[in-house]
Amino acid sequence: MRRLGDGAIIWINPDRIELSAKSIRTRKPKHVGELLDHLRITTSDMRHSFFNLFYRNQFALDEAAFGAVHSIQELPQFQNTRDIVRHMDDFTKSAHYRQVKSAVENQGSFRYKGNSVAAIDDIPLYFENYWRKLYHSMKSDGYDMTKAPDMGKCYVSADGALIKGENGRHRLAMARFADVRRFPLQVFGVSESWYRQNVGDTLDPSLLIEKLKEIETRYQ
Repeated sequence: MRRLGDGAIIWINPDRIELSAKSIRTRKPKHVGELLDHLRITTSDMRHSFFNLFYRNQFALDEAAFGAVHSIQELPQFQNTRDIVRHMDDFTKSAHYRQVKSAVENQGSFRYKGNSVAAIDDIPLYFENYWRKLYHSMKSDGYDMTKAPDMGKCYVSADGALIKGENGRHRLAMARFADVRRFPLQVFGVSESWYRQNVGDTLDPSLLIEKLKEIETRYQ
């Protein structure tokens, strides 16, 4: 992954993303590569091969790693954001307002993305300073990646489909509802079979980036 640098970042139309996975397993147990070397399961040739390289770094994933894949519209973050946008003129009617209010009443506070609400009277300010500001910022200026602390992740399935992964789920949903047409995602892993079919059995960063750009074009 580190060898790809910015080549792993693709800009897509949020409307084109249809699939999501709650969690995708990208890591093997720590030091497993060293253990295999110690047990002499790997050879010097294998250490430079596609399988051992990605076995350690877990960029190429077997199908079991993807877990349950479902419609992105089933995501709680998607449904939550859609409800907030629908009630932009009166946040008190949104399910999220009731969630925040309940947290303040029962736990004493609500925290999200650096925002802290400790009193019911402060809830409108939270909606104004975060949700309304986010919506109108995207609506007028598009997505500004410099304002986000991290980047949303995505994965490439065996058939070349993009699957939304961790981070940035609310932001992707908001971009969709704000009619943003360019949104960045970091490709954090690809199907092992997709890699074989499109790149081959060896590490070829240039060709891999080229193939990721082809996917980017399809999703614009």
